[in-house]
Amino acid sequence: MESEIREQRFEFSLSMFTAETIQKAAYRFTGNYAVSFRTLSQDVIEVTFRPLTMKVDHGKCSDFPNEVLDQHLRGIVAKETADVRNIILAQAFTALAILDPVGESADYQDDPLGIAGLAGPKK
Repeated sequence: MESEIREQRFEFSLSMFTAETIQKAAYRFTGNYAVSFRTLSQDVIEVTFRPLTMKVDHGKCSDFPNEVLDQHLRGIVAKETADVRNIILAQAFTALAILDPVGESADYQDDPLGIAGLAGPKK
């Protein structure tokens, strides 16, 4: 039985992933690991995982590189969809109708958008 707690280290190029992306990915592992960062060069960062207890599955942090990639892709998607997200949020939290001013202020019984006619004939 091994009594020592083993560290695992990963290196990442800062030309591929931002430090923020790497930190976000590491945060997901802080429940089981002490995580530390060290700059090895201007372009390389080292991330070290040290299990907090002996009961931690030592292979669990091997998912870290995939989590970094996941966080990186989430950042790309967030940038690409920022305008749409902002419109949806603005519409949700504003008293004014941004996308459909007529539909927002009209009386539903007047049916200004002709929605009732789309339902088909009444039986």
